[in-house]
Amino acid sequence: MPRSESEPIDPAFAQRRNQEDVALLARISGPMRMEGAAGSALVAVVRPEAFEITEPGIGGARQILARPALAVAETAPQERVFLPSVWWLAAKGAELREVDLDVHLNAVMDRANLHSGDTFARLDALAAARAAIERAEAGAEGAAPWVAGRITLGAYDLERQVWPVNGLTLALPTGDRMEEAVARRVQPDIDTRALSVPMSVEEARDFDATRTAARRRSGPLEFYARIDMGPPRRPDRLAASAQLRELFLFLPQGSPSQPMRVSPAFDRDTAIALLEFEAPAAPESPAVPSAEVSAPASETPSAVTAPRTEARAVPPATPQEPEETWPDTPDLDVARSEWDMLGLQTGMTFAQAQAVLAARDGIVTIFERPRPEPDPASVRATLYQRMYIAADGTEAITLAAPGPDGPVLAILRRLQLPRGDLPFDTIRQSLIDKYGLPAIENAASEGSKMYWFDGTPGAAQAICRVHFPRRIDLREWHLREGGDSALDLSQPSAAWNWAIADMPVDYAEQATRCGRVLTFEPEGAAQQGGAAFSMMLLDIGALRIVDETLSGVPAAEDREIDF
Repeated sequence: MPRSESEPIDPAFAQRRNQEDVALLARISGPMRMEGAAGSALVAVVRPEAFEITEPGIGGARQILARPALAVAETAPQERVFLPSVWWLAAKGAELREVDLDVHLNAVMDRANLHSGDTFARLDALAAARAAIERAEAGAEGAAPWVAGRITLGAYDLERQVWPVNGLTLALPTGDRMEEAVARRVQPDIDTRALSVPMSVEEARDFDATRTAARRRSGPLEFYARIDMGPPRRPDRLAASAQLRELFLFLPQGSPSQPMRVSPAFDRDTAIALLEFEAPAAPESPAVPSAEVSAPASETPSAVTAPRTEARAVPPATPQEPEETWPDTPDLDVARSEWDMLGLQTGMTFAQAQAVLAARDGIVTIFERPRPEPDPASVRATLYQRMYIAADGTEAITLAAPGPDGPVLAILRRLQLPRGDLPFDTIRQSLIDKYGLPAIENAASEGSKMYWFDGTPGAAQAICRVHFPRRIDLREWHLREGGDSALDLSQPSAAWNWAIADMPVDYAEQATRCGRVLTFEPEGAAQQGGAAFSMMLLDIGALRIVDETLSGVPAAEDREIDF
């Protein structure tokens, strides 16, 4: 639908007095089928007709106060770019890995756990993927690929005079759940750990003032970026590597907890900064790639501008196998939980927790989660995870923290038998003997789900049923030095197939009143082939505090509120 504006209205209507509403009336055409790069789709044409200003009337009916006519509105020029589909990215990954397309697609679907047990569904999915790739390549016509997403800047570093990049999350255009699963395996791998945006102190003040004026001083910015793509950074990765060439920064539209709306068209003049990166020098040259940052040109000066400065991206010392670095952990005093799980408590350091596990013996091997890019919609306090596999692989204990030096804020214990059942009635009584009666208990055929919490949620206690495991492929994690790599990690049902999910920010905010939460959830033999259970211990209050500190959310006393 085109941009719509009304003719000038009476200033009195601009002052909201009696619950007035403004509505845009429009006509919509019948559905039409059109073909595009993403395939066939039903579309309709929406034609604006007029605006209406109404107020409450008798009996709840609305009465019309005014009906301003439509005015001619000039639409800002839109930059159209090529935002590749997940299937185009998959094909590009196969090309850069120099492997057969079908081999690569099968590997992607294996990693995404798609149709692994249904041969014919896999064949159909492969055929649909190849057709989607043909459409995407026909629509690309040699255009440079672009990506969109959100970028988070850390606190301004006065000594180095740079804005560090704390995280960069891509938002790929996807059409269904299958594409969403594939997207996580093929999205371009952009190394942001050495990326920073230098600005002088004066320029940084202006930039900060721009964000403050828009009430977006903290939180992520949105971006569109042109990229160059290269081979994967490691042989075991399926996604192509990518280097930034041109980056537009925008103030975010909507809530950071909601998915970003991605479109192949955007307005350059609304960008608050532009970064142009030079191509990397030849391998024999040690020159550092650089970038210029400037406000985009506009005939009408905007209140949102960015100073002209320079940025540098310093390549890591070993690009083939870069050492993962983590942001400094906030210096927060996290009290230990009164509850423990096998002697493990939230609030412990990793060294303390590992000493507890070492005393139990039976640890087979240890894996670490590769550092992910922070998702603005999820808490960052559990990004670092370390999994200890014990009891010959039937038990896995995962610890989560904001970083390897941070306090343990979440613990997951998973026990998975290869076959057979567990004495869930006996287990239930043992749990009650140790932790007391649960605050919530839901009986099921395979045993009771039990939840304890030490907060005061009141009538909202149902939200305290916090159980956030996520299925993983441990082959994508890093084996810690000295660990035993003889385990068959391809087993479909194993204790190590589950880790701790990063809790949505919205959920953490609502569940903070629950305090520390302990959960137990059983699974019968029919679900996984053998009986299993998982237990989680989380300090939700500490999760939220640490996440807000890492995200740069100002303390309540530092907030500026206008009236």
